[in-house]
Amino acid sequence: MKYALFFLFGVLFVSTATAQEELSAQEWFNKGKLHQTAGEEELFKIMLGKSKSLTCDLKQCPSFAIAIYAFNTAIELYKNDNNHTEPHRSEVNYELGDVHNSRGEVYSWLGDYKQAIVDYSKAIKLQPENQEFWCNRGSAYKEIGNFQQAIQDSEKAIQLEIQNTGYYYVDALSLQAYAYEKLGFFRQAITDYDMLIKNSPEDYGLYFRRGNAYYHLQNYEDAKKDWRYAAKHGNKQASDSLAKVGGLSFWGKVNPW
Repeated sequence: MKYALFFLFGVLFVSTATAQEELSAQEWFNKGKLHQTAGEEELFKIMLGKSKSLTCDLKQCPSFAIAIYAFNTAIELYKNDNNHTEPHRSEVNYELGDVHNSRGEVYSWLGDYKQAIVDYSKAIKLQPENQEFWCNRGSAYKEIGNFQQAIQDSEKAIQLEIQNTGYYYVDALSLQAYAYEKLGFFRQAITDYDMLIKNSPEDYGLYFRRGNAYYHLQNYEDAKKDWRYAAKHGNKQASDSLAKVGGLSFWGKVNPW
């Protein structure tokens, strides 16, 4: 019932837009992607305002309601496809994985991470070698505080990256480092940050985050070194951390956060 009124809006809008034409599952998916993009643009306009939120609701981003309706329709059409011969069935399952992943992305933008995880899990079952799906689910697990599962999913994405030379290595490694840090595995986090910095040496937020990990290991000199380098290049969080610990002879009595 949570999305019922907005789905009704989606039904009316899409029905009017499509008139009497019969659309295939792939066409419904394409229509969903168009409205997903429109919803993301609505969200980014909100983010450019005063809001710092990375999510929105359907009142703020109504295009997401239409996207979900279109994805729901595509899923039903794929499921009702009675042609079980190969390679057709494999192609349908592959395309169905893409739809579940896209619907999961919309739910993530709406802040409904548990529902997003349901969709990402279905997508992974249909396309287990897809690094993006593992990375997306890991990110959703991170948002609900399940850092152990986030690490497992990011490890799988990294493993697939090595095998398939995909494009999600940095995202998965960053997710894993963040989850390690949240669980208190600071040495593992530093190892990941070392690799991330080697890959993106001008991402000064990484130096700040590595400095945090050093700080928690009471390696205050390396923490200060990373924070100073990040602050020198305009990272305000690093500057704030240095200000909170600066001038003290014993840092261990201070938590910069």
